[in-house]
Amino acid sequence: MKQAQYYLKQTEMRAPNYGTIINLQVQEGMVSGVLRVGAIASLILNQDPYLIAAYRQENLMNVRVGQPVVVAINTYPGKHFTGKVEEIWEASKRGQYTPPGNLPLFPDIPLHTEARLPIKITLDDPTVRLGIGVGGATLILTSDSPFTWIGQISLRTYTWARRVYPLPL
Repeated sequence: MKQAQYYLKQTEMRAPNYGTIINLQVQEGMVSGVLRVGAIASLILNQDPYLIAAYRQENLMNVRVGQPVVVAINTYPGKHFTGKVEEIWEASKRGQYTPPGNLPLFPDIPLHTEARLPIKITLDDPTVRLGIGVGGATLILTSDSPFTWIGQISLRTYTWARRVYPLPL
């Protein structure tokens, strides 16, 4: 009887936080253990939403945490939002390498591709709904230079062009 009660308690799945479960792969009667081939569910948290923008390494030379950002999100054509740089993640997928013990050989890496580093951005308005994987454009205002208006015109042109005709630019 105690063993049956124990197994019954182990049948409940709990999310680590409040959110929405997407792509639920487990069903009633299935067994999920420590060794899994794939994920049994994806949880999207409802708290502390943020954006990730990918920048080339040379573009991050003057970027600092706390700098203001202007963001255009494709799901809101014709609008722009303000935010700030929260974190600069100085790592990319290219930094992952499983050491096999052999000398490295790089014949399949094209010379024109370049690693981009992620920047974590939070919006000033936390009520803006952010979809997972939405596209857009960001502009980090790294200085008070009068030339920042060129970037802002470019971003607003991108935003209005998406409103007029949503082409993949």
